[in-house]
Amino acid sequence: GGNTSGWEFKAVIKRGANAGTTALVAAVTPTLIAQDAGASTWAVAVTADTSNGCLAVAVTGQAETTIRWVCLLESTEVTY
Repeated sequence: GGNTSGWEFKAVIKRGANAGTTALVAAVTPTLIAQDAGASTWAVAVTADTSNGCLAVAVTGQAETTIRWVCLLESTEVTY
């Protein structure tokens, strides 16, 4: 019943010998699909987490507002 916002992104990430070598192959810019006017300050960022060796999705909402965030992530992993 409140404000809503939705983004979509595609990313390629790789991890070398350890978590510290995890890196995005190219910068990721999430594409805004739709957003209510009241959600105009909300944002999403996609980065490489070099502490855990994985993809990180971080969100920013607005002060003093409860926001229920959901992330659907589909991935393919190759190991050798």
